[in-house]
Amino acid sequence: MLASKITIDPRTAQRIQGDHTELTKLGFSPTPPLYTMGSKLGEWTESGFRRVEAEFAAKPNAIPALRSFASDVAKEERIDLDYRVRDLSLAIASDGRTSLVNHDRFPEDRRELLFERDGLKQLASWLETPGASTFIPSVNPMLRMLSFNGLKNVIRKHVKLRTRLNGTGDRTVYAVRSRRYAAYDPSDLAADVANLLEEDGDHGSKAEIMYDGLNTEVKVLWHNWHSVEDSGAGDAFRFGFRVRTADDGSRRVTVDLLAHLNRCLNYLIVALDSARVADIRHVGDSEQFVTKVKGAIGAAHAKVQPFLSRWQEAGKTNLLEQANKSQPREVFELLLARGLVKVPGVTPEVFVDRAMKAWQKHPGYSTLAFVNALTEAAHTNTWASPWTQEAIQTQASQLVYVHRVFA
Repeated sequence: MLASKITIDPRTAQRIQGDHTELTKLGFSPTPPLYTMGSKLGEWTESGFRRVEAEFAAKPNAIPALRSFASDVAKEERIDLDYRVRDLSLAIASDGRTSLVNHDRFPEDRRELLFERDGLKQLASWLETPGASTFIPSVNPMLRMLSFNGLKNVIRKHVKLRTRLNGTGDRTVYAVRSRRYAAYDPSDLAADVANLLEEDGDHGSKAEIMYDGLNTEVKVLWHNWHSVEDSGAGDAFRFGFRVRTADDGSRRVTVDLLAHLNRCLNYLIVALDSARVADIRHVGDSEQFVTKVKGAIGAAHAKVQPFLSRWQEAGKTNLLEQANKSQPREVFELLLARGLVKVPGVTPEVFVDRAMKAWQKHPGYSTLAFVNALTEAAHTNTWASPWTQEAIQTQASQLVYVHRVFA
C-alpha cells in the first residue's frame, strides 16, 4: 500500500547522490537510506521536512551563544598552579572539607583552597601507592589528611593544580595533571570558534553547547536550505562540526565533521554521521597546542562550506535594497502585506514591534538577518496559539531558499 504512493524525483536523487559522494571524499561513510535515494511520499515528506527546518530555526544563533558561554565560564577565573607533590599538605577546612595548607599563590585572597572530589582523586593517584586514588577520597577528612600527608613526602614529581571559583565563591582544585599538560579552557575554545565564524561573515550557523563542569562539547551546525520539492530519502540536510574536550585531561581534544541524513520518507529516522578531523593530546607547549586545535577547527569549518551555498546566498542578499525600502521596519511590514508572513491573533503593528526588537539584537540587512529576527521573535514572545511560534519559524525558513523574496 505504502510503496504505491512513493515517488522518486530523478533530479532530487541525483543531487542527494552527489552530496553522498562529497561526504565520502571528506571521510564519511554515509549511512544509506531505508528507501531508494530521492524517495518521497507527498505531504508526509513535506511535513517532516518542515519539522526539521523548524527544529533548526529554534536553535540559538552560534556567535551570541558561544560568546555567552565563554563569558559564563570565564567567571570561574581559572588559575593553574605548579607544585611538587611532596610540598603539598592537606588540612581540614573550617567547614570540614579538605583544603590545601599554606598555599601562598593568592596573597590577596584569604579564601581556603578546597578540593573537588575529582581533583582529590587525581592528586591521590600521584602517590604511587596502590589503591590510594580510591581510598583517600572515600575516607573521613581526618584519615584522608593523615594518609596523604604521610605518603606524599617521597614523591618528588611536579604537578599542575587546576583551580577555579565554584558557584559559592570558593576556589577549588578540580583537576591535578602533569606539568606537561596543555590547557585550552572552554571559554577560550568558545571565543575562538565565535571569532572564526565572525571573520568568515557567518552565514546562519546555530550552536549546541554541552558543559558539565569538566566535559565540553561544542557543535556548530548549518542547514542545507533547499526547497521542499527537492527533499527525500537520503537527503543530507544538515552539516557542521563538533569539538569535544575535557578540562581534567581525561580525554583528548577531538574535532569531527557532522552530517545529518534523512533515512526515511518523513525525516523521523535520521543518521547522525561523523568524520574525524583531528585527535589531539593535551601535552606540550600550550601555545603550540592551542594553535594546533584552532587549525583543526578551521579545517573542519572549511570542509563544510561546499554544502552551504544556498544559505550563504541568503546571507549576502540585501533584503532592504530588494524591497526598495530605507528602514528595516518597512521590510517586516512588507512581508506581512505580501502575505509572506502571516501571524493570526496579533495586529500587524504589534508583530512588527516584536520583530524589530528581535532584529535590534543582531541587526543586519541580509535575508538571513531578517530570518533570524523572525525566529528570535517567535521564541521570545507569547502568542495567541501554541502553533503560532512554529508557523512563524516555518514561514521564516521558506524565505531562505526563495531566489527573490520581493519579486
